Formats: sequence, C-alpha cells, structure tokens
Amino acid sequence: MKKILAIFPTFVLIVMFVIGILMYGTNQKLAINYLVISVAGTFIYAPVALFISGIASEGAGNFLKWKQISTKFKIYYLYLAGIWVVDIIIAMYFMTHN
Repeated sequence: MKKILAIFPTFVLIVMFVIGILMYGTNQKLAINYLVISVAGTFIYAPVALFISGIASEGAGNFLKWKQISTKFKIYYLYLAGIWVVDIIIAMYFMTHN
C-alpha cells in the first residue's frame, strides 16, 4: 500500500501531461502550463521518492544485493527510475524544439 501511495503522484502527473498534449490544439497557453507542471513535477518527484525510499529501505536492512531484493521493490525502483529517464528525454525534447 505504501508503494502505491508513493507512485500515485506520478500517475497524476502523467495524466496532466496527456491532458496537456490533448489540449494543445485548442488552447496552447493552458496546454503549455499543464505540460510544464507535469514535466517539472515528475522531474522533481521521481528522484526525491527514489532517495527517500532508498534511505528507508537501507535503514530497514532491505538492500544487501540486487539479487536479494524482492520483486516488488525492483519493480518500484525501476518504475521510478524509468519515469525519471523518460522525463529527462521529454525535457530535452522541449528544450530543443521550443
């Protein structure tokens, strides 16, 4: 349950990003606000969530070796790291094309 609560903000930001893309044809100024808030929010949230959950897992003794980490933790960390990488790529796209 804690992992779902930690991932929920990324789902909200992804939905905001999709809404911004869909609105771009009708209202560009408002759509850009949605896009910027979602990209900036994900860019800040993902590494902070990774850091905090990593510190908590280390304190609980869950990080011994990658092979010993449970599948739920692996999926959680790979999801957040993947979202962060995709967000960096999207930010680089916006920087070069706008």
